[in-house]
Order: sequence, then structure tokens, then C-alpha cells
Amino acid sequence: MNIVYNQDNLIGLKALADNSVDAIITDSPYGLGKAPDPLKVLPDWLSKGYHEVNGKGFMGKEWDAFVPQPVTWKECFRVLKPGGYLLSFFSTRTHDWGTMAIRLAGFEIRDTIMWVYGSGFPKSKSNLKPAVEPICVARKHGPLSNLNIDDCRISTDWSNDPNHRPNGKKPSQTLNCYGKDTRTEHWHQTQGRFPSNVCIDEETAILIDNQSGISGGDKRKSKRGKLNVGTESVYGNFTKGTEGPCYQDKGGASRFFYVAKASPSERKGIKHPTVKPIKLMDQLIKLYSSEGDLVLDPYAGSGTTLVSCIRNNRKYIGFEKEEPSYLECLARISKAENEKGLFN
Repeated sequence: MNIVYNQDNLIGLKALADNSVDAIITDSPYGLGKAPDPLKVLPDWLSKGYHEVNGKGFMGKEWDAFVPQPVTWKECFRVLKPGGYLLSFFSTRTHDWGTMAIRLAGFEIRDTIMWVYGSGFPKSKSNLKPAVEPICVARKHGPLSNLNIDDCRISTDWSNDPNHRPNGKKPSQTLNCYGKDTRTEHWHQTQGRFPSNVCIDEETAILIDNQSGISGGDKRKSKRGKLNVGTESVYGNFTKGTEGPCYQDKGGASRFFYVAKASPSERKGIKHPTVKPIKLMDQLIKLYSSEGDLVLDPYAGSGTTLVSCIRNNRKYIGFEKEEPSYLECLARISKAENEKGLFN
């Protein structure tokens, strides 16, 4: 099933069968309108899962007046298979509201992934420069299965890694604000680093490396010394009592995190105000779903999650109430389907 509905997600979700989707990955409204009184909201959330909130949020959008409420997340909980994961973006200002709404819908909160970027601008001197957006990682009770860690490891073979920003010996680009990028490329074969709950963009990677400098290339045996834990699948296959090698790659501190490369052409022709990098969505979809799985996006927007599903061989269902965004979503999906197999 691959389909996008131009309708209110609460209506559409009720038409889906119980336990019918494998994962829910969405960039939900951040709710940047005037904050309601929590002493009024919480009793309503506990009794009926909904509190009436009027007004406008980000860029004067009515759909962003408040975060999605428990009544919507309860429908998501119902249609998600036991043990399945729900991921939802929020802002630093409202992630407490968003995460609480998800928790009250019955989900277990497993983690928070931080997406760190360098392109934000402060609105005034009463605010800090925005540089991070939290992603709530929640789970429906049921069988606990491993994430797809090996599909998402942070490669230390930077010379042949489609997901990590290359570190050529020559400057790979000139940055007007921060000078030239001169990080050094080193090659060696390893399984790759375990992915963390921090994702960064290219600009942030350069800033981090400029501050940390180049380090690494440690050819000694593992600093953990002799391992007495048997075969340890997290760090590699080490036989009991042996020592494992350190990573021998060199570079800045950014090499420890997943870098989401955003194509300059991604936003071309798109009017939706909150488009996420496709590479970032690729990482999330590969971590929390498997090939052939059905992924639900109840707030499809311009369709980035659904495009990523096409790129990574997942089926999808999306809901988008706003017609302009719905039409953008359809156009991006059509383009992705036509280009499938041509992505790097």
C-alpha cells in the first residue's frame, strides 16, 4: 500500500485497521502558538485526550497553534503493531508538551534523538540561536527487537561512504562564513561506529571539526584492555580474553556522528516551511523500520518521509490536510518514483 490522503489525519486514522503499520515517522506540528494554561490542558488530556486551542503558530499557520494531542496519538498507538516505533520531531520550546501527549496515549518513551544544525538564526537578544530539534522516540508495548544498527553505522571508511560527508585532502568546498574545509580523508575497513542519538548537518560538522582539530589514527590495541564478556556484538566480534583494535581513522569530532547531507536542490520549488533533509529521514527510516515495512506519516507535509520510504523500499501511508502541501507531496512522490534507482 502506497497512498497519501488529503484529509484530517484523525478521520483517516480511524479508517485504518488495528496493528496494521510497522512504524510511524513524522514531522508533526511544533505548536509554536501562545502556550495554553497547563492546569487547564492536563485535566482535559487525562479525561478526553483533547483541549481546544485556538490561534496561530509558526509563520502564522493555524495548524501549528499547538502540538498534536493525545487523541491523535491514541489512534496512532492503535494502528501501530506491538513493539513498533513512533518518531516525531518537536521544537525545544514544546517538546515537553509533545512528548507528554505521546506518553499519555500509551506509548513508552525510549529515547530522544537530537538533530543539530548550524543554519538557525536568533529572533532577538531574548533568545538563543536555534541549533537543535529533538526527535521523540516512542514505542508501543510488545516484543522488543533490535534496531537496524548495522544498516546505519557511521562508517570509518570515509572515502567510500554515501551517508557521511567525505573528508577530502583538498578543500571540498569554500564556506563564506567559516572559511575552507580542510579535513583529511583516511581509509580503513571496519564495521563502523555504533549510531548515536545525535545527528548533525554538514555546516555543524565543519564547525565541530574546526574546534576539535584532527585526531585519531590510534593503532594500539583496544583501550578497554582484555575483554571478558564473550562475544560482544555491539563493538564487534571479540573472542573472550582477546584485545580488539582501536579505530584507526583520523578526522575531527564530527566523524563520531551521523551527518545528514542536504542537497541544495531539495527545497527548490517547495513552499512548505519545514522541509527536513532527505538523508536525515533516510537514517531514521533505516534504523526504525525494515525493507518491505509499512510506514505511516500522519503529518506528511511536503512528503519527505514518504520520499525516503520510496528510496529505502518501504511502503507508506500519509495524511496531509492542507491542499497546497498535499499537492507538493504528490509531486515529490512522483519525482522520487521516477528517479528510483538513480539516488546515490
